[in-house]
Amino acid sequence: MMGRVKKRLVHRYVPQVCMILICIGIPPLSLEAQGQFTTGQQEARSVREALHSKAKRLESFLEETRAKHGLPAVWAVKATLSDGEVSENLVLAASGLRRANATMQVCDKDLIHLGSCTKAMTATLIAQLISCGKLDWDTKLREIFDDMEQLQAGVWGQVTVRQLLEHRSGAPKDLNWYGIQRKHPHDPIAGRRAVLEWLQARQRSADSQYSYSNIGYCLLGHIVEHLEQQSWERVIKARLFIPLEMDSAGFGPVIGQEALFQLWGHKAKSSFTGLSQGLLSGSSQAGWEPKRIDNAVPLGPAGRCHMTMKDWAKFVTLFASANPPIEKLGIKKETWRELTRTKVTSGERYAGGWILVDREWGGGEVLNHAGSNTTWYCVAWVAPKREFFVLVATNCFGSVPPQACDSIAAELITTKDY
Repeated sequence: MMGRVKKRLVHRYVPQVCMILICIGIPPLSLEAQGQFTTGQQEARSVREALHSKAKRLESFLEETRAKHGLPAVWAVKATLSDGEVSENLVLAASGLRRANATMQVCDKDLIHLGSCTKAMTATLIAQLISCGKLDWDTKLREIFDDMEQLQAGVWGQVTVRQLLEHRSGAPKDLNWYGIQRKHPHDPIAGRRAVLEWLQARQRSADSQYSYSNIGYCLLGHIVEHLEQQSWERVIKARLFIPLEMDSAGFGPVIGQEALFQLWGHKAKSSFTGLSQGLLSGSSQAGWEPKRIDNAVPLGPAGRCHMTMKDWAKFVTLFASANPPIEKLGIKKETWRELTRTKVTSGERYAGGWILVDREWGGGEVLNHAGSNTTWYCVAWVAPKREFFVLVATNCFGSVPPQACDSIAAELITTKDY
């Protein structure tokens, strides 16, 4: 009955609509155009089906690898750019449990913790400030914080923005972050200012050898705060997350809105406890202890962001693309190119929040970084010359997760199955 009604409506109204279109100067689609439209729909559907098939194969591989290494859960992304976009070339999958020894499964829309992979985001804010003329690569701390007397005359005042970005400032790796937070529990800007004051009382190495420093990136975040007169958290949200539509991005531990869907990070139990429980329960998941903790607030610019894998991919796309949409971030092309360059030719090379290494599979120099808040672990590999990247994350940390995530990344890099 409904079929006959539809046919009557088509025969009655379609000719009239076509006549109206002709009268106002818009001709109806030709048979050729109609065929092209249908072909376009078919091609789009074929792409979606191919991506879905790859995602299912990736999910199976993740489940196999997760079980092999005894991880609670794992997420992975493989992306090949097309005209600078990944929307139709991104394969994303997840496998495992939200909490060890629980039953609720993870999904590809979950939040994951980035740890030190936050550093590249802080570096991007610095590139914005350089592009608008508020900073230069060689601007010194004493020139930025000209209100700090001790910094004017001291050795730390000579440290440049570039040295902080490249981990060559001489700053130590860490300090008592929670001690700083306890003194400034509700003021992240004051907390980071206290880090700078703490540093001034320390000796600085005479050379500028590479030495990985969370303190250095905390100071970069505080430079952003000092020049923009608002917290790093507010600036990165307004200047990075919103323009790139990274709607899930936030700070601190990964917490869901409903208890049933809470995601947990995990620490490895002691070898004896984990082994005994695993033997009794017959499950390798017994070796993980659920924890909901995070890096202290002052450490934010060096490692405190969380977001979905898809939103992380939006950011990483900037570094993988030959023509990234940096204009929406207010970054000049020459500044962007300089961000991931270093004059260092030997030893550890680091720039813009990334480790720089040469890999044959990447066609030359690739970008790499890992991150952890001690209960999560993630890793990124980016090949700009191939416009390609992979991202892997797991909700646990210990000796096993880095090995497991590296094996997943290697598989994604070397195979075309996903």
